[in-house]
Amino acid sequence: MDRLKIRNFGPVLSGFSESSDGYFDINNMSIFIGNQGTGKSTVAKIYSTFAWLEKVLVQDRYKKADFDFEEFQKLCENQRIPKSYFTDETELGYKGTAYEFWVNGTKFNIHSNLKTSNYICPKIMYVPSERNLLSVLEHPDQIKQLPQMVKDFSIELKNAHLWLKKYSKFSFLGYDIKYNENEDVDYIKPKDFDENKKDGDSFTFKGFFESIPITKASSGLQSAIPLISVTDYLANKIEKDILKRIRDLDASRQRFVVKHINNASLVEKVELYLTSNIDKNFSEKEKSELTQCLSKYLNSCFINIVEEPEQNLFPESQIEILEFLLIHKKRKGDKLVVTTHSPYILSNLNNYIYAKEIYSTSKKAIKEIPQNLFVDINEVSAYKLEDGKIYNIIDDECKLIDASAIDSCSSKINTIYSNLMELDGNE
Repeated sequence: MDRLKIRNFGPVLSGFSESSDGYFDINNMSIFIGNQGTGKSTVAKIYSTFAWLEKVLVQDRYKKADFDFEEFQKLCENQRIPKSYFTDETELGYKGTAYEFWVNGTKFNIHSNLKTSNYICPKIMYVPSERNLLSVLEHPDQIKQLPQMVKDFSIELKNAHLWLKKYSKFSFLGYDIKYNENEDVDYIKPKDFDENKKDGDSFTFKGFFESIPITKASSGLQSAIPLISVTDYLANKIEKDILKRIRDLDASRQRFVVKHINNASLVEKVELYLTSNIDKNFSEKEKSELTQCLSKYLNSCFINIVEEPEQNLFPESQIEILEFLLIHKKRKGDKLVVTTHSPYILSNLNNYIYAKEIYSTSKKAIKEIPQNLFVDINEVSAYKLEDGKIYNIIDDECKLIDASAIDSCSSKINTIYSNLMELDGNE
């Protein structure tokens, strides 16, 4: 489990005070709630930056001696974290499987945990809230002023489109989604729409339910479709056979990976495969050896960091998004990190936690919730950010996320409504 520390950094001031050292856990499922501007995205971005830095150091793409405070600031700027967040009192820390990092004021420190053999190489994807720009704008890759994190996401979205092209249809939120490569745009239409129906058969206006480009779709679909496309692509890509995963790399990464195969015979076979695409010469034992010696160079798990998955969506669609994200978290080492304002997402997450607990103790079937949505409370971290502080909102006694932290606004609304009823009754 990774651990993170943030103090005196932008909106996060005293940080997490429920541990003696100020560190809090980033679990297999981690969720951050709080009002806008309280630092949810800041926490997610810092975690993403540290996790990526740990990965490239394990892979020898960075050298410890070549990395300093200024380089770390540049990485943070790529995530739209301003330099002004760094002060003389800033404390940042990360404890991962292979490396630990500290930032104290303007000093940056790296320590190797010497546990590289336990390290599972992740594909790290930061899904920004600005993702709907890629749906609204035509040819967003040609826009020079796009933030770096949006550019990074757009690259994976482009790859996801090419992945989607291999399938006739992809469905979500009741819509069929199809990528048009010539126009470089997704098209959507209601899943049950029959193009052969005549006027009056079921719809009043002919053409209203025909395929439309995502650039003209609802804001909720413009936000959701890039998220689900990239998530599905990356989660499934990692499932691939070891040889296909090597083949998917660009030429420079292929050369880098092949250089780290410590068996000359296997090197020769892999190079032949990359030029001919013939993999019949590989035994299962050889594939296993390849997997082992390249474990730190090829992605074997998926860290999906998602800002506001509920963005612009109706409550029922928000739940469908959550279910989609949970179903795609299925391997050892997979993590889902979410920032949200949605009480619906948190309430349903509690349902999945409760369902897991009931099934574990009684083995009773739960028809409303399939087992692939069960969530183990021991793999969940939940935090609320408020007034510069980070609070743990897991109720240890109930083994659920604290309901009072989920939707205090509803309690306030209900109290006002009750008071109004009393006033109305006194007339």
